[in-house]
Amino acid sequence: MWAVASPSYGSHAVGTPVPFFPFALSISTPGVYTLSAELNGKELPSSFSVVDPSQVKIPKPGDKLPPFDSPTTADARGVNPICTHQPPCPLHDVTLTQALQTGKPVAYLIGTPAFCQTGVCAPILDNLIAAHTRLGDEVAMVHAEVYTDNTATTVTPAVQAYNMSFEPCLWITDATGTVVERLDFVFDQGEIDAALAKVAS
Repeated sequence: MWAVASPSYGSHAVGTPVPFFPFALSISTPGVYTLSAELNGKELPSSFSVVDPSQVKIPKPGDKLPPFDSPTTADARGVNPICTHQPPCPLHDVTLTQALQTGKPVAYLIGTPAFCQTGVCAPILDNLIAAHTRLGDEVAMVHAEVYTDNTATTVTPAVQAYNMSFEPCLWITDATGTVVERLDFVFDQGEIDAALAKVAS
């Protein structure tokens, strides 16, 4: 099946090394689709799957974000290092469980700056840190790593708890802990800021 759409926005490349064109599609029938875009006269087809929402195990918009005791600077919970960003990021002061208990919107990122296969995790985390600096305590923000150590062979309990098969992934919740936005794979500063604007005053 073919999906035909125009890019929702122009090229996105603010704060990410991988420029991309996001497409907004509304597809109600599960199946395998092919989306084709044209760049410099060359057709670039790409296939993707649409599944029934009930079959999606990773938390999605409309779901309550499940609490999880993510590693913190006070309790690494067997993860070393708890942050491969250089220097380590400031988003490890509280667990995700504690963040969800604050009564504030929450931003939760799973991604590994040092071992990201697409090379976007570090810039995405930089963008989230910039948003954290701008918003202060208005939104509780938490980062969790993908691997338990620098051998990058064993995934963390955070990855297992959310049935992750890819990274990075960023969830934005409202003050009730309900997911209002989920950003996957590659996303830029503008998308992060727009998602946070939905929950921040």
